[in-house]
Amino acid sequence: YNNAKLPFASSRLDRSLLDTATDIGSPLYVQSAYGAHKFNKGTVTAEWVTNDAMGEDVFSAHYKAIRIGWKLIERVDEVPDATQEQKDRIKADAKTMIAMHYYEMLKRFGGVPLVKKSFLSSNDSYVIRSSVEETYKYIIQLCDEVIKAPNFPLVVSDKNEFGRASKALAMGIKSRTLLFVASPLFNNDRPYLDGMGSNSNLICLMKIDNELWKSAADATLEAIDSCESAKGGLSLTNGSNVDMNYTIAYQQFPSKGNTEMIMGFMAAAANNFLNWKPRGA
Repeated sequence: YNNAKLPFASSRLDRSLLDTATDIGSPLYVQSAYGAHKFNKGTVTAEWVTNDAMGEDVFSAHYKAIRIGWKLIERVDEVPDATQEQKDRIKADAKTMIAMHYYEMLKRFGGVPLVKKSFLSSNDSYVIRSSVEETYKYIIQLCDEVIKAPNFPLVVSDKNEFGRASKALAMGIKSRTLLFVASPLFNNDRPYLDGMGSNSNLICLMKIDNELWKSAADATLEAIDSCESAKGGLSLTNGSNVDMNYTIAYQQFPSKGNTEMIMGFMAAAANNFLNWKPRGA
């Protein structure tokens, strides 16, 4: 995950996204003075890590993207010169993006308000926060819907459509969502934060469901098998020059030998982007 809106040196770990303090990501900068390294050495204060007003995530940006997704779903059928196949694919694209944004919020905040349509100014847009269980199940529902969609490609093979969503991406979102929810942070009958009372289900399941580990494993195996199938054509990058495989896997287009990329993002090579790609998070 890479939020290119963050200007240089404004994130909570200074030049690194917060994920780099975990095993989700690793920082591009190697100097010991930078935030992720100071965090792992225990040489930062709590205030320094959390004091930035922007944080490492822009909460409102998720709901702006979700609204755009719902507008596409609700209005694409009105396009007179689009085929049904094109309309179905755009709807699947949008649902995948909505699922991705809810996944990003789930892992940071737990249960969040679930917006299931685009609101107009005349609508009552007050939506209460949903539980962790409701939130993760909605993400899985969206992923399952697009995985079954007949006009949604397993992978994006056309270089002119580089950056579009696919079933493989939805499978990955489903796998990661279930893995996060199966972990003790969420999969627990005791919340990690005291004092929330009946609202404790906003930050954990308030039960222990060991079957979630199997669900996560099954979803991950489905994703791997589908990606590595003949139709998927993805695999670990394994070129003849083994010294270049890692570089190709995180820097190059599929046309240059990268066989691992499920989804790519196009962006101008501005300084803040260069500081975080490709290992920013």
